[in-house]
Amino acid sequence: MLKILYSCVSLFILGPIFEWFIHYFLHRINNIYHKAHHIDFYNNRVIIEKVPIITISLFLYLNWYISFLINLQYYVVHTIVHKNPTICNGYFLYLVKHHQTHHKNSDYNFGVSYLWVDKLFNTYKA
Repeated sequence: MLKILYSCVSLFILGPIFEWFIHYFLHRINNIYHKAHHIDFYNNRVIIEKVPIITISLFLYLNWYISFLINLQYYVVHTIVHKNPTICNGYFLYLVKHHQTHHKNSDYNFGVSYLWVDKLFNTYKA
């Protein structure tokens, strides 16, 4: 039972917070790769990200299943939000709008898979 609780806390609380910190940090250090991602977004040239594919593969190889699921969740949501947002409805539609706001104003909405993290860190913008 404790292992299930740890897995849920990791996947739904610690994972989104870690995702938010990584995304926030990339913006604060002016990461060239991430800036290119924003430029590609505005030019409708969204490419498949390679770094998450590498980390997902590595975590799976190492049998770090919670880290694997956290990265996979980010990657799937991020890819859908960018590549095919029209298939989204319900909560995913909120994520699409949330992330599009981030691309319009990159000082806000660093969470990709969850909105609550931006509300927690006061970076949420509707």
